[in-house]
Amino acid sequence: MTGLEATVRDKVRSGMLRQDRHQKVRFGHGSGRSCDGCDRPVRRAETEVEADFADSQTLRFHGACFDAWRAETRALVDALR
Repeated sequence: MTGLEATVRDKVRSGMLRQDRHQKVRFGHGSGRSCDGCDRPVRRAETEVEADFADSQTLRFHGACFDAWRAETRALVDALR
């Protein structure tokens, strides 16, 4: 497990990041806003992923942080089955 994956896992398990499924996802150029996964800015040259939820909250991630978040949330769902 990479440091990035561990950071995202810890945020999901502590409740700092949502564990539920997003309704919509968009990919685009970075906006300079902080990534919800790693807290670093997503620069213009990087891919920013926006995950929208039913309650109108949007999480923003670097591509790799989004992948780590999805993997962790899926692992939690699978563990509950």
